[in-house]
Amino acid sequence: SHGYEKPKEEALKLKDIVDQQQLVEESREEEEEKSSEAQESAVCIADETGHHEPLEGETVENTTSPDETQEQGLCEEKRYETVLRIVIHSIRNITRDTDLLTKVDPFVEIRANSIFLGATKPQINTTTAIVEEAFYIKTEADWRTIKLKFDLKDQDHMTNDDLLGHGYLDLGGYFDMGEEDSLIEQTIHLKWKGKEIGEVVMSVDVQKAIVIKAEE
Repeated sequence: SHGYEKPKEEALKLKDIVDQQQLVEESREEEEEKSSEAQESAVCIADETGHHEPLEGETVENTTSPDETQEQGLCEEKRYETVLRIVIHSIRNITRDTDLLTKVDPFVEIRANSIFLGATKPQINTTTAIVEEAFYIKTEADWRTIKLKFDLKDQDHMTNDDLLGHGYLDLGGYFDMGEEDSLIEQTIHLKWKGKEIGEVVMSVDVQKAIVIKAEE
């Protein structure tokens, strides 16, 4: 009978070893499953730039480059201003004459809310002329509050230039609430003492521009 007890004991020991190995294997599988779930969770919370929120106990290095940091700073400080391009295309049909012997030498002075923007070059001895000159306004205020004034003058080399007439354009009355717009070849009727004396054909283009501050 003793010859059969030893194999039986060895079989029991072998079974115990197998059971322990299975427990170790099951424990390892559970750990791998938890690790896989943690990685999937990290992927799910990753933002569109490829960064993710740190998991509990995880140390994350700052991988943001100096250029990216500077770009983020620029975005945070971004502000806008409006640029208006005013083009005088032509002067035409001038009927008022301040010279006795020759025709007028007309040019246009432009003002925005009483601020002088500039003047076109004088056209010599004519009542109609192609001009095609541009003037610019840059503002952070509401550009629809700007009122343009056009003074038509006759260049005089001997005395002060003579005023022939003037006209107005209220930008708030022509543009809608869109951020970008344009007014193409608008005719401004010029008057002197209530009587029309000529015309100025002009355009206005409105654009939004991003202002970038210089590094201090």
